[in-house]
Amino acid sequence: MLEGGGIRVLIFPRPLLAEILITLGWSIVAFGARDVLSTFASVQVLWMDKPAGLDCTKAARVIAAAIGYTYAAGAIVFLLNLVLIMATISEVVSSGLTEYFGARVASAILSLAYPILISEGILRTLKHRLATAQSDAT
Repeated sequence: MLEGGGIRVLIFPRPLLAEILITLGWSIVAFGARDVLSTFASVQVLWMDKPAGLDCTKAARVIAAAIGYTYAAGAIVFLLNLVLIMATISEVVSSGLTEYFGARVASAILSLAYPILISEGILRTLKHRLATAQSDAT
């Protein structure tokens, strides 16, 4: 395991939640709540054949856009973390390197890793599986 706490040291809930919410928000603005929520049903396609009533083409289009939104959300969260680091740098210089500062730097670095894991590990896999389900249906 990782020294000092296992896998939990790699999870920072705030940046991860911010990236997920930004992606969902932009997807809802672009496609509407109904299409985004019905796309969540497409997650079933990872474990089974095409779910009944699912438009694979539309779901794949929503997911393709969500991949880009996830990367953009990661960039925004990374920049916000950098701003927070710069805002506290004078306190760190005067008091020495603190655990809070180290956690902020780690959070900034991981905010670049989360979009890769979400986009490539989940969303792109789901998009390819939907394309396969669509081609199998025709």
